[in-house]
Amino acid sequence: MKITIVGGGSTFTPGIVKSIVLRNKDLKVDEVVLYDIDKERQDKVGVIVDYIIKECN
Repeated sequence: MKITIVGGGSTFTPGIVKSIVLRNKDLKVDEVVLYDIDKERQDKVGVIVDYIIKECN
């Protein structure tokens, strides 16, 4: 399953992604995509999201 987070530059995004990763056995998510009209914010949040995914796996 692929999940797209619209507003991916939000400060809420890391928490949402962490919840998805921790429940991935039930959700079976293959890919999480961030989408935001503010590329700079999305890029900053993307770094945090990458760290969360690596630490939780």
